[in-house]
Amino acid sequence: MSSESDTSGDEGDFSENEKPLAGATEYTSVRIYTEQDMFPTKIDPLCEIPDWPLATYWPVFLGGFRVESWIESTWSVQISNYFACRGLLTRMMVFPRSRDDIFEKYQQNVLMLDALVYFTSKEDAKRAVATCHHQFYYGYRLNVLPGRFPLYYDPVRTIRFHKVGVDRVVERIVLRSLSKFGDIDFLARYPRDDVVVEFASVEDMLCALRNQKRLRPQEVTGSTQKQRFVEQDVIRDIQDAMRQNYGFMTMQPEMEILVQLFTGQQPNVNTLWNTQRYVFVCNCG
Repeated sequence: MSSESDTSGDEGDFSENEKPLAGATEYTSVRIYTEQDMFPTKIDPLCEIPDWPLATYWPVFLGGFRVESWIESTWSVQISNYFACRGLLTRMMVFPRSRDDIFEKYQQNVLMLDALVYFTSKEDAKRAVATCHHQFYYGYRLNVLPGRFPLYYDPVRTIRFHKVGVDRVVERIVLRSLSKFGDIDFLARYPRDDVVVEFASVEDMLCALRNQKRLRPQEVTGSTQKQRFVEQDVIRDIQDAMRQNYGFMTMQPEMEILVQLFTGQQPNVNTLWNTQRYVFVCNCG
């Protein structure tokens, strides 16, 4: 997690002031995309990387996404279909590897990953955050946040639980346990076996802590980034993906989905993830 100061830039663009993070919003309109939309030319003013090939695309951070297998070639299709169900067209995707071997082993064991997903406009990126943040996917709550600038926890109403274990999805257990005593605004897991929880208020935090005895809380100090990474944090991973995958810059949904998005149809994708009874075969909590 980064501790750098927020330099999100022009508040008139996709800035922290525009984030609808309290819960997902429903959109009913279906956008009709064109081939021209696939290759945007408007540069995001928040992108400060010189001569960056992705400066005209708009990333979101996707956290806690449950994949069907640990085969990277299948991940982009699964993610693309998820956003297509919301009427959104995805382009490039990046899956940075954790520098923490234990955390990577945990992700592989429970089939959960984090990614940067690029969209073709500011409006689509905002819509992805608005419609998908804190929605449930195969029974697990997603975190969908801006991918180009960091958001930070409010330390006054945030607590950290350290050494939660690496063999199960403890954050789901923490969410179920603590939300009985107070409203939770944000919860995520990070390397070093940390789960960080931001409550809706100090009162909610204190009530939850009084009523739980299993986890050992630690105070959160300073600037703690909510996204496990934003674009600036993983430039090397993105550059490696560009070099190793000649098709990186042409990534797009499968043709059937693309045709439906081009004609204004609601994409016909399998929404099995809405059935929480569905369980993958893995060592998961």
